[in-house]
Amino acid sequence: MDIRSVTLFSEPDFDPKTASRFFADARTAFTYPVQTVRLAAPPFPDWWDESVSSAPDFAGKWQAAGADYISLGPVKLDHEAAWIDRIPDLLAATDVLFTTIEIGNEDGRIALDRIHHTANIIKQVSTIQANGFGNLYLAALANCPPGSPFFPVAYHGGGPAAFAIAVEAADLALNAIQSAPTLAEARANLVAAIENTAGELVDTAVALAKAHHIPFRGLDFSLAPYPTNDKSLAGAMEALGLPHVGAPGSLFAAAFITEAIARADFPRCGFSGLMLPVMEDSVLALRAGEGKVTVNDLLGYAAVCGVGLDTIPLPGDISPANLSGILLDVAALASRLDKPLTARLMPLPGLKAGDPVRFDFPYFANSGVMAVPPGDLMGTLRGSERLSMQRYHQSQNLAEETAVQLAKFIQSLPDFVITEPTYTNYNHMGAVITEGILQAGIKYETVVLPRVKNLRQTWPQARTTSAFQTLMQQKGLAELINWQGQRKLDTIQTLTRFFINEGVETEANLQEWLGATANQEKLAQIKGIGSKTIDYLQLLVGIPTIAVDVHLFRFLKMAGLSTQDYDQARQFFIQAAAVLGWETAVLDHSIWRYMSQRAK
Repeated sequence: MDIRSVTLFSEPDFDPKTASRFFADARTAFTYPVQTVRLAAPPFPDWWDESVSSAPDFAGKWQAAGADYISLGPVKLDHEAAWIDRIPDLLAATDVLFTTIEIGNEDGRIALDRIHHTANIIKQVSTIQANGFGNLYLAALANCPPGSPFFPVAYHGGGPAAFAIAVEAADLALNAIQSAPTLAEARANLVAAIENTAGELVDTAVALAKAHHIPFRGLDFSLAPYPTNDKSLAGAMEALGLPHVGAPGSLFAAAFITEAIARADFPRCGFSGLMLPVMEDSVLALRAGEGKVTVNDLLGYAAVCGVGLDTIPLPGDISPANLSGILLDVAALASRLDKPLTARLMPLPGLKAGDPVRFDFPYFANSGVMAVPPGDLMGTLRGSERLSMQRYHQSQNLAEETAVQLAKFIQSLPDFVITEPTYTNYNHMGAVITEGILQAGIKYETVVLPRVKNLRQTWPQARTTSAFQTLMQQKGLAELINWQGQRKLDTIQTLTRFFINEGVETEANLQEWLGATANQEKLAQIKGIGSKTIDYLQLLVGIPTIAVDVHLFRFLKMAGLSTQDYDQARQFFIQAAAVLGWETAVLDHSIWRYMSQRAK
């Protein structure tokens, strides 16, 4: 087993000298070989400024500090699409920068516009190098949070630096399976091997964290392969008794190994699942070249394991519309099953299905171009909509049991106080719009509330949306609310214009308008407005719901009901309110107040 990467997550202006010392120690601290040390930055549209840095300069700075590879992070759904068009030039400038494009977010929203845009960029990047190697540095992301140490998906969520470890451990699975006469013993062997190895890694990582004052965030114990037969995850699947990967039974083999990883006890992050990158696994590369495993087979395995589609060699003439179909399937799996998935697709110029694939790259095995069923997306699937899919939820009985568990947990807290909300019935559209946009990610009592109160008291005439727009034009929004951040100012102005165009002038209008699901979908198309903001706007105008923020997600974790699915979390709280006999707004505000007090 090797360590694929020790990945440092940091802001782009993190001290290079501090990073250099950390990278140097990380290379030699572990008993297992460390192949690379890497840096993962926050999403680059949030900080990139070419007046300060160019791609070669930025890469050179971190290479000088000791990083082998650098992730620029993703272009997220709420970023301007123009950032995507800059990716080919960024990747062409160096051979150490990675980046990604989000096609589906953690709220379950799938963006058709981004899927089609990403497909076009994949085709463009495939021509950066004559052999199509450029797409090694680019992937599409669906439902991928920050903090995974594997590239290209790795990116920083912001704030203080931290690190995590990505392992290359397919040989653990192969050895565990080959030495066992039964499935039960194979699983027990693999769980024990993971836990024993993880224990060694964690001990060293904790010591490294203390020495450098950089927190350790966990292991991504995905069983990543290396392109030799003794380190092949597809080989481990075949060792279970498959005639070859791609044959009937392969889905079970993928689920069996992934479930063993889930049983193991270790501090996990990232995917921590089955990793099947075609060209990084010698057996899988062979089966793909033989035509025995298809892209659709790999999509099926992604439904029961981790990662998605990785290093997939495709015909050079594959159309963007055909690529879009593959990306759409990945996004659908990620959304419905609530699992992080990526797609690293590699059209190879001049090659067609069945042609041999050879790269002079130590991490790739020889393979063949994989065939893709012909046919381009048409009709509504060629549109630019963004829509959410409900998660594949638990059974109704289990959902009811979960609500009862959450209600009992609330009742068990001796210091939990029922608190009535104070943020409704403003009769002031300026205040509603301003609070609805400012509240996301901002301290409410010390930052948001004083500005909303001042707006209502100083400018009572802004009761209608049109009056608020006129006031903004006269006084300037930045001055009205004493705010400097341009992104939220832009969103407030955009939302105001949008409501005027929709004929929403008063809170009563907004309450009626938000009652239509189709209107909520239209609202979600606005940059900077997600599910939580829509729910918060509903609360502001008296519509019963729950706006699940970071406090409420943490409260669920305290109750032993941790989930990253926004819609599922909201349902937990709504059903718990019914069990308790409380209004949803009261439960929302009471939990928010309780968690805010705990944070002080």
